[in-house]
Amino acid sequence: MIDRLGDAFARLIYHYDRGSNARLDELTYGIAHALNTFIPAVLTIMIAGILDRITETLIGMIAFALFRSLTGGYHFRNPTTCTFATIVILTMLPILRYDQCYFIYNALAILLTISFARCEKMEHTNLQYKNKSLLTMIAILTVHLNYVIGSDLLSVAFLVQSVTIIHLPGRRKIYA
Repeated sequence: MIDRLGDAFARLIYHYDRGSNARLDELTYGIAHALNTFIPAVLTIMIAGILDRITETLIGMIAFALFRSLTGGYHFRNPTTCTFATIVILTMLPILRYDQCYFIYNALAILLTISFARCEKMEHTNLQYKNKSLLTMIAILTVHLNYVIGSDLLSVAFLVQSVTIIHLPGRRKIYA
């Protein structure tokens, strides 16, 4: 769905912008990538508005995205599946109640991050190993900061994201 929408927009732009040096496949990829970020964010915020959880949802979205940029994570093969999973995860973060379990969730997120985040076995990355280690350290410090803040919402966002970095046999190993 997202790929087809990106292709349709790219063909429209390509048709009307004859002076562009961009290739059609580059436009399609770029637009599909932008839509894969934009659509889940907009739909998640719309659902949060209906559920009257906009503030918590935005906090969860920011925490999840920040932690993901630091640790990497699993990518679905299909952008539509990715969009659906992202909407479900980000919408559920502020709805669930955690009863002050942030200490345990933070500890689990730290253990998973130490074990799996941006490891040297990553196949598709332009990062040098020392940069991966730095990003992992920043991720761990980010979770440690939540011990001071004491937010269950942040701890669950970090934990859910850290689960996506677990390497399983046969699992697609493309991490960004």
